[in-house]
Amino acid sequence: MKAEVHQRLTMDARTLVILDEVHHGGDALSWGDALREAYNRATRRLLLSGTPFRSDTAPIPFVEYHPNAKGIRLSRTDYAYGSRLLPRVRRSDAVAHQGG
Repeated sequence: MKAEVHQRLTMDARTLVILDEVHHGGDALSWGDALREAYNRATRRLLLSGTPFRSDTAPIPFVEYHPNAKGIRLSRTDYAYGSRLLPRVRRSDAVAHQGG
């Protein structure tokens, strides 16, 4: 990724950057650094991940971490996996029979 090219795009206009599977940005420090450099000045960032945590200590770019009572750094997610399973959130699955 040419971080400076993407950075220029976010500086020239109000920009919404959508980062899918952003947890991979911490896989190597260069990936996370490039994402931060490229999109730090974006007006808004939407981070998407089915895995909003990492088993190593590499931080996910643009995620804020806060220590819990035991000193473990946790991220805050707006739409966590557990809440998705609640009946009021989950849609019913329906298959329409088309004959035949």
